[in-house]
Amino acid sequence: MLNKQTLCWFEALPRFERLNYQALDYVIFIKHFLEFTQLGVIRHNLLSNLVTSNYLKTCEYDPYEHPFCPKFRILKILQIIEKNSSEYKSIFIHGSLIEIRITWKCNLDRNLKYCEPAYEFQRLDIVPYSKHPYESGSNFLTSHYFFQPNSREVYRMHTHIYNLHIIISVSGEAGRFDLFQTTTSIGSFLGIFGTGSIVCDFIAAFVINFKRVKYDN
Repeated sequence: MLNKQTLCWFEALPRFERLNYQALDYVIFIKHFLEFTQLGVIRHNLLSNLVTSNYLKTCEYDPYEHPFCPKFRILKILQIIEKNSSEYKSIFIHGSLIEIRITWKCNLDRNLKYCEPAYEFQRLDIVPYSKHPYESGSNFLTSHYFFQPNSREVYRMHTHIYNLHIIISVSGEAGRFDLFQTTTSIGSFLGIFGTGSIVCDFIAAFVINFKRVKYDN
């Protein structure tokens, strides 16, 4: 009979909390591009008519003053998604899942410079933490392997690290007027509802009646 060593799991009490409040001053720089392949249009969030090299050195995103600046300070993001400042400590203790959503809605019949990105921010983790103790915040597990002095056995230590997990999602919608597509859509609409023959009969009846009245008079 073989004796196999098994893992002995136990959870140690946390000895200290190391909260990195300096992360509030971290700045995220986002650079991306979007391509509408069928329309042959490529756009990127560094708008050439607005975002210059000198502008990037000093700007920080603000929904009112600098809505197109691609530099986002963590503190500013938290102020947008969470109005209760007392919640910040819970976010640093339990972590948080944050989405930065970049949306493009472009009317390509206008000048291309009006095809601009819009930034939105949203918390995806469950709030409040007290009601969902096993689904709170955001964290990941890391392992550390080591040997004890004068021992050949391998020990493993798991550490939970709570973090601000930021997800960036990009979506786009663009359109351009096309005469062929417009007439095809109108024809399909009339055909589906069977109104094509009714419209033709109405026009023919109107023209015939108009001619009869004209020549009778």
